[in-house]
Amino acid sequence: MRRAEETDIPAILTYLRRRVPDCLYMYIDIKKYGLANPNMKVWIDSDENGMRLVVMKYHTSISVYSEETDWDVAAVAKLIEDEKVGSVTGKRDMIEKLHEVLQEQYTASYGAVFQFTSYRDSDFDGEIETASEDDTLEIAKLITKDEGIGGYYEIEDLAAQLAERIRTDMGRSYVIRENGKIIAHIASYAEFENLATTGGLIVDPDSRNGVYGSVLEGYLVNQLWADGFQVYTFVTARLRKRLLEAMGNRCVGEYGKLARKH
Repeated sequence: MRRAEETDIPAILTYLRRRVPDCLYMYIDIKKYGLANPNMKVWIDSDENGMRLVVMKYHTSISVYSEETDWDVAAVAKLIEDEKVGSVTGKRDMIEKLHEVLQEQYTASYGAVFQFTSYRDSDFDGEIETASEDDTLEIAKLITKDEGIGGYYEIEDLAAQLAERIRTDMGRSYVIRENGKIIAHIASYAEFENLATTGGLIVDPDSRNGVYGSVLEGYLVNQLWADGFQVYTFVTARLRKRLLEAMGNRCVGEYGKLARKH
């Protein structure tokens, strides 16, 4: 395994595009940023038959992808340990293999990748606002309240990521406020070409309103559809998976995530 160079980018993107639901963030981030972004590092493993493995570090997270079953687990595990990242994501079978090696340092969780094909609108007479870079620190503090979606982030780094996405048109955040305080949030964590992902869906536990989450999600999905995107999301809760299936949305893959233990 070696560090990727700019001349490797076309082959990497061709490889990732073949099964893009399994490597959405990697494909979008590498296609958008290349290797020029100071927060990006990419490693590859290849042989005479072509690409075998791609690993990407973006800020404090690593993503992994391979079509092979015999990729170099030990080398990737060592890279994760050396980089001391907060989280690792990839196909479920890859994360299961990595967790066997890294279970002392990381916890594992698993979920499904869905492509949105339908979404029911929820009645809502409040205001949904487009967040600005100035809102990202408050949003990051809200997200990190939830151990499941934000416990592995550092607040300042997450705020920087959200601000970078807004600034570079890589993503958008929508919020609902109560008395001037942000109490609900959702974002498109990546947008490029015709692909978009949703994430960061959170409602303040002190302001739990039964419709805020579905209202924000429906609003974002419809905005992205209107802009011509195929929209994907990542689901861990069984109830939420059943809800998306009942709406007619399609499960297109399984993923896993490692989160560094505190």
